[in-house]
Amino acid sequence: MPFSEAGLFEQLTSEYGSKFPEDAARYAVENVKVDWNQQALLAAISYRETLAMSNDAIWDQLVSEYGSQFTPEQADYAIANLPA
Repeated sequence: MPFSEAGLFEQLTSEYGSKFPEDAARYAVENVKVDWNQQALLAAISYRETLAMSNDAIWDQLVSEYGSQFTPEQADYAIANLPA
């Protein structure tokens, strides 16, 4: 499952997720070796394949605080690199 940096932090600290303390989750997020642009692209591909969303709707979902929480730059990268 592709995660944004903010989404990963929430998953790690959530009482419904991994329940790590915030300091441990922050350490993990700051030290994980991941290409956040690639994660945004993988999320965009998943949205397109499973929800048949338009590029505009995918971008909105990628940056939404209630969605994937990627940065606008990461969402731009994802949309620009979506396969046809």
